[in-house]
Amino acid sequence: MALNFADFGEKYGPATFLRLPGSNLLIINSYDVAYELLDKRGTLYADRPRMVMMGELIG
Repeated sequence: MALNFADFGEKYGPATFLRLPGSNLLIINSYDVAYELLDKRGTLYADRPRMVMMGELIG
């Protein structure tokens, strides 16, 4: 199945979103895209609120 996802990357680009019955899939085929979405923008997608006060006291 992973080989098919690599084919998606070659055909449709570094990020592909699929809507399947019962689930949605985001297929990331590029390190740069994964880094941008998961590391740089990770706080946008996290369910927990950012704890500014706790970060200032500890860090």
